[in-house]
Amino acid sequence: MNKCIGVLFFYILFLDLVLSFLITPALESLMEFVLKSVPSQYISLDTLGMAVRHPLVLVVALLSLAVFCVACLVKASGIFLCLEAASQGKPVRFFRILPVSLRRIRHAARPKNWWIFVYLILVQPLINPQANAALLRLVVPEFIMDVINLNGFLSLLYAVAMLVAFLFFLRFLFLQQYFILEGKDFKEASRKSRDFPTLRKLTVNTMLLVTGVLGTLTFVALPMLVLIGGDMAIAFALKGYDAVYHANRMALNNFGYPFIETVGGICINLLVSAFLLTVYHSKEAGKPPVALPEALLKRSGKVRNFRFFRYAVTGAGILLTWVVFAGSTLLTEAVPAWKDFLMAPVTIIAHKGYSAKAPENTMAAFDLAAACEQVDLIELDVRETKDGVPVVIHNATVSDATGGADSRAIYDITLGELRTIPAPYHFGKDFADARIPTLEEVLAKHAGSKRFLIEIKMDASTPDLPAKIVALMEQYGCAETSMVQSGNYEDLKAVKAVNPAIRCGYIMVFGIGFYYDLPAADFFSVEHHTATPRMLAESALRGKPVYAWTVNSEETMKNLAMTAIDGVITDFPEQAHELVNKVETDPVNLLLLRETRELNGYAEAHTEEP
Repeated sequence: MNKCIGVLFFYILFLDLVLSFLITPALESLMEFVLKSVPSQYISLDTLGMAVRHPLVLVVALLSLAVFCVACLVKASGIFLCLEAASQGKPVRFFRILPVSLRRIRHAARPKNWWIFVYLILVQPLINPQANAALLRLVVPEFIMDVINLNGFLSLLYAVAMLVAFLFFLRFLFLQQYFILEGKDFKEASRKSRDFPTLRKLTVNTMLLVTGVLGTLTFVALPMLVLIGGDMAIAFALKGYDAVYHANRMALNNFGYPFIETVGGICINLLVSAFLLTVYHSKEAGKPPVALPEALLKRSGKVRNFRFFRYAVTGAGILLTWVVFAGSTLLTEAVPAWKDFLMAPVTIIAHKGYSAKAPENTMAAFDLAAACEQVDLIELDVRETKDGVPVVIHNATVSDATGGADSRAIYDITLGELRTIPAPYHFGKDFADARIPTLEEVLAKHAGSKRFLIEIKMDASTPDLPAKIVALMEQYGCAETSMVQSGNYEDLKAVKAVNPAIRCGYIMVFGIGFYYDLPAADFFSVEHHTATPRMLAESALRGKPVYAWTVNSEETMKNLAMTAIDGVITDFPEQAHELVNKVETDPVNLLLLRETRELNGYAEAHTEEP
């Protein structure tokens, strides 16, 4: 069983690598090619409706979804076939798993079985933690989860919805065994899956399963120890004992934690799959064993092929890691100017003021942010009242501030009426008198001492809001130092039309295509999960910073510190400054510390410096 799980581990890892480094980039390139025929040439939240109506974009999107489903089905097919072989005491041939798995699921191409792809989208994340995390971020982004977590009723509603969904799809968790192992059509496999077994029939050998998982962890932990141990040895040889501590931290962040996350996800996938197969056997007790293809099973004299492959992959990974580590250290020493470039501090942006200590978007929050030395910019949201006054508030209505008693939109309320309404999200009696301020009040008090990142929250009823914001920035002398951002590109164009010198940022929940060259976007403000290395590289090549929002957890702050992110928007600016700018000064592994770009050009411009 342990050997079988070891084979399965590498099979899943192989599929994930192929999907991540070959198929996904190819689909992204295809989508970018198609987007050249779309008027906007990119897809973001505000252009999504227009993009999906384009037939070619829709075809590529459906193709990408189909590829994801097929990959999930191929992975599941290989897992269940190998586990079934292990339950029968038969070894499998590693290099035959993929072709046999493909043949086993070919009946999914029949039109009557296309429902299996809907099933995979809905159910696969329940047994695949990596797919679950990716899907959850796509369907429910973190900024929405923050709103849900802040509201007790929404949190309860979300938990109930998740429980109902889980119980509903629990009926279909065993469909894959019938579809893959017995070759049943979707309708028949679905019917048999709903015949849920009683607890007395669940004869799960948990000790065997735990032993197998522990064996897998031991098997794959050895390469990790060799990788980190090799890094330590190189650090000691090149820089001495003091460098080992720094190299240890870098090795853990670059290899250790991602390794553990990957291995943990694969092991949980195997654990759940083995449990489901055991349930299937308990349901079908008394039936003859599943007939396995002869091509999958090992024959005498062919037992060393996977062992050689395993050692070759492990050795190549270790060699590549050492080369990258040693090369980065030597290059950093050879070009000292790179160190200053890589060590550039991350900009800390206080989200809606110091909103961790005071109600968001209030004078109290802005006062605290202005007094905080670690804050580089103060972010705030601006809407326009019925009588045309720009006010600082995030939500479109005053429902949160009034407990639902008043749900009018901001543009339907005059400033005088707004003064009578408390600020949203109370912090107790100390801030009972907090009110929604005007943009002019905030700038008049703090524009001389702090820079601002002003987000435009424009509605159809307030088309002149960008011009009014620019006028106030010019009046209080912060047009050259402060910046404007919006999730609607037309707002940025409106700002540039009034004052082209003001730096404008495009807010993006996600971005696909050629948005990097948008002329009115001087920087990008993105949900931190979407701040990919490619986005950071493409933006930096054009001299456009990328700011990540909303970065509140320590784990996220530490992860972003290991990238080339230019700034973070956070409710906890002091904590963020400590974590994202606490960079080791030793040059060991510095190139791995910042996955940055423009290194060649920067180095060439500074090689003559002493």
